[in-house]
Formats: sequence, C-alpha cells, structure tokens
Amino acid sequence: MKKSIIYCISDLHLGDKGSRDNFEEKQRTPSLLKFIDFIEQEQKNNSAKLFILGDLFEFWQSSIGNVLSKRKDIIDRLGEVNTTYIIGNHDIDILPLTGTEWFKIPLFQNITNEVRLSYNNIEYVFNHI
Repeated sequence: MKKSIIYCISDLHLGDKGSRDNFEEKQRTPSLLKFIDFIEQEQKNNSAKLFILGDLFEFWQSSIGNVLSKRKDIIDRLGEVNTTYIIGNHDIDILPLTGTEWFKIPLFQNITNEVRLSYNNIEYVFNHI
C-alpha cells in the first residue's frame, strides 16, 4: 500500500518579476520549479498532496493581471500536480474569480479557505491566519 504524504508551503508571495518582487530578487523560481518536480515524483510513488497555505501570490505590491501573466509557468506546473490552494490575506483578491469563466485554470479549481483532515482521532486544520 502506498503511504500518504502531505507537503505544505506558504507565503511565497510571487510577484510580477518587477523590482519590488522579493521572490524573483532572490532567484527562487528555479528552486520552486525543482520542488514541484519533486512533488510530481512523490505523487507517482506515494499518495502525495501539496497544500499551499496562503499567500502564493503578492497582490499588495502589484496587480493581479501582471502577477498571473508573469507567473503562468508556475501556475501551470502547480495545476499539474495534486495541489490544494488555501487562500491567504495577500492573495484573497483572487477568490471572487474562482468558479467563474475567468478561472478555468487547473490550479484555481481547488481553492478553499481551509482543509480539515482526521487521522487517528486527531483533527488537523490547514489554513492561513
């Protein structure tokens, strides 16, 4: 039987690759893409899931349109793996667009405010506070 593994990441604050984008300034994109490749391999070997615990994007520093268009490569890769996207305070502006014609992108099909899981009579809550 395959084991179940949950991986969590949060507070990446992906921006528009401009001068105020701290994620890009520190050249973290290659590491993130490598991590997504790792998650994809884990999903082949195990019952692995990836939870994004909020603030995947940074909409306080730049517009939704600029961020999403500049980060399409990461959005597409996250949509290819089993990702649950829990919304955070810096990316909450995306929430009204989910479930609409605007967002048929796979990553945005599994957005929520929190996830609750039970294991061995313990309830785990995944959210962004």
